[in-house]
Amino acid sequence: MELTIKKIFVGLFISLSMLLPFQSIAQQSSNTDEPLILGILPFSSPVALLKRFAPLRDHLQQKLGLPIIVETASNFDEFVMRTHARRYDLVLTAPHFTLLALDSGKYDVKASYLKPLSAAISVRRDSNIRYLKQLEGKKISTPPEIAIITIAGKSHLKKHLKTEPQYVTYQSHNASLDAMLVGNSIAAIASLNPTRQYMQRDIPLRIIASTPPLPGMGLLVAKDLSKALQKKYQDALINMDKDTEGKKALKKMGYPGYRAVKKQEFESTRLFLQK
Repeated sequence: MELTIKKIFVGLFISLSMLLPFQSIAQQSSNTDEPLILGILPFSSPVALLKRFAPLRDHLQQKLGLPIIVETASNFDEFVMRTHARRYDLVLTAPHFTLLALDSGKYDVKASYLKPLSAAISVRRDSNIRYLKQLEGKKISTPPEIAIITIAGKSHLKKHLKTEPQYVTYQSHNASLDAMLVGNSIAAIASLNPTRQYMQRDIPLRIIASTPPLPGMGLLVAKDLSKALQKKYQDALINMDKDTEGKKALKKMGYPGYRAVKKQEFESTRLFLQK
């Protein structure tokens, strides 16, 4: 009971902490212009997510003409449950969770990243490990077990190793990388994008392998919103790399842009749901 209460408290705290910066915006909106809730998968800390996606929120607010509240959850499971309960109007989530949201019948997917996802397996820069086979029996940090990057990374290692590594799970991709950097693991599995961002900041790590490409993150919209709003949302996303202000927002986030996508593209992730 104590753990359950603690989990609920943490989830509420994170949601409220994400809401506070936007309260003034929401209060300024009229009854006919209710703020939209943008739910973002908690693949990083709430503070990092808020900072990272503030440019996207601002761009969408300007294009849609409505205030937007950014929310996340305390963990992946909670986020998936909230998505299924139709808590969010707009959603940015992992490809296999995109498929779950589509299966619920409550959302349509409107866009995905221009570049596919991939899991990177990295070590500290001064490590003597150069090849995957050197990771046999070693301790490897990962994001949550249900993260598609974790599943893909483990599957890739299983094909190359005779002895299974010791996997240690952390709450986010950044936490997996940080655990490796401070010596709590020999190697780390994390999404290729945050791994490269660490390297661009000259954080001492080195990628030794990456998985084949996966479908990108899905950007969804609730089906009960007006068709006009859904169209404006999709147009705002897929035209960001052609819009002057959109380009500035993408540069701040470190993303190349978004493209229109069909739900069939995410069917390949059903295997990851089964795993």
